[in-house]
Amino acid sequence: MSTPRPRGWAPRFSTSSPTTREPWWSGSTNTAKALDAVILNPAGLTPYGRPLLDALLDTDLPVAVVHISQLYRHYGDDTADLFRATADVYVCGLGWRGYSASLERLNELREAQMLREAVQIAS
Repeated sequence: MSTPRPRGWAPRFSTSSPTTREPWWSGSTNTAKALDAVILNPAGLTPYGRPLLDALLDTDLPVAVVHISQLYRHYGDDTADLFRATADVYVCGLGWRGYSASLERLNELREAQMLREAVQIAS
């Protein structure tokens, strides 16, 4: 059973900037502040996506990496995955359910962070 969410908090989803209707990836710095996390399937960029990884790290947001299939089963244990070491959540092989699993885990991490902050404030 999960911990009840603190009052006033809910995950925010965005596919476009709330003010300009531009895609969130268009470079608007205000949009990144409106997001709680990023869920990403790097697909073919898994071994080569250094610019994408750098951009994700610049956001300072929690990142969930989702692979639909079991990447290591297909390509072996020595498969290069640039995103694995820096991902806050790494889901591999759950099919489309990996997206909901990663969202649930990101939510758990956020709740734990908020609880730690509340304890620090109280003490």
